[in-house]
Amino acid sequence: MTMTPWVASTAKSATRRPPRRGDTTAKNDVTQIAGSGYALPINLVVAIYQSLLARQSIVSPWLGVSVLRLDDALRQKLGDPDVRGVYIDNVFDPSPASGVGIMIGDVLQSIDGQPIADVYEFQRELYRAGAGKVVKLSVYHSKRVRDLTAKIGIRPPGATTR
Repeated sequence: MTMTPWVASTAKSATRRPPRRGDTTAKNDVTQIAGSGYALPINLVVAIYQSLLARQSIVSPWLGVSVLRLDDALRQKLGDPDVRGVYIDNVFDPSPASGVGIMIGDVLQSIDGQPIADVYEFQRELYRAGAGKVVKLSVYHSKRVRDLTAKIGIRPPGATTR
């Protein structure tokens, strides 16, 4: 990384000059705070923000699953190169998902008829529906699609993300 004079000067001393036109103002140092570490794409943040505004709610909706992007390796593992959705990597028990029979290795294809192509769409649709809503889920399991109905819960304090 090439350091601009301003970045180089901040690394050498506590005396800083104000940035000049053409200087890079971002520093290449990170302050780590214990227990933090979330980085979300801005399109996901905006979608969640808009959903929260529309629903006037600050609770985190929860199905009780951890999902992964469905890539070619997972499609090969499932034995179906054409399956679409998000791969269920983990299911909390008890949770709304475990209560309706969703299992690790299933593929969530839609929520209330809205296709789920990636993790961001999963989060967006979950927040759009909101905690307490009963939703229809289309789930791929053992080369068959099952239509299930689940009530979205509220994320309990003990359910942490990885």
